[in-house]
Amino acid sequence: MILSFPRRLALGLPVLCVRPARAAPASVRFKVVREGREAGFHRVTVVQDGASLRAVAEIEIVVRLLSFTVFRYRVDAEEVWRDGRLFSVQSQSEKQGRANRFVAQADAGGIAWEGTAGRGRLPPDAAPLTWWREASMRQTLFDPATGVPLPAPPLRAAAGAGVRWSVTADPGGEASYAAADGAWISFSTKGEDGSAIVYQPG
Repeated sequence: MILSFPRRLALGLPVLCVRPARAAPASVRFKVVREGREAGFHRVTVVQDGASLRAVAEIEIVVRLLSFTVFRYRVDAEEVWRDGRLFSVQSQSEKQGRANRFVAQADAGGIAWEGTAGRGRLPPDAAPLTWWREASMRQTLFDPATGVPLPAPPLRAAAGAGVRWSVTADPGGEASYAAADGAWISFSTKGEDGSAIVYQPG
């Protein structure tokens, strides 16, 4: 039995346009529900410290069949933003016993990264696809596990009193946000085995 969970759940520089100022994104905690059964959690703790915004993300997914653990996924990550710019990302993850490391740092020319997948550079407006920050969906998104930019930008649509962003690149996902302050409201996706995964408040 093959079970998996999207890598992009684990975590730019500003778009050059004028937007009304928003409060810092709120901290969130979701229950991860797979095929109707609770399988773990995803929480993001956001702290504003002067001009710096620090977001610490924790994800833990455990899928059991009878008394056996058949899938385990864990992420511990931190993003630091300063004056609206991505300053750094650090991430450690483990999926089915395989560890992955990713570190990125902004510099004068863009964003340099290195990790288990290698090393490289990203453009100044790059942002990790970590879902908690709605403003990032308007930037050049990259996979925070590999440093690879998404092949296509996300799609935006109205969703009641908010907005919905959909990423069609594998493994993809869909998240909704409040229109007023960009607060992260919901998320859904599919595992590589086709299982339905949804986030619920919790």
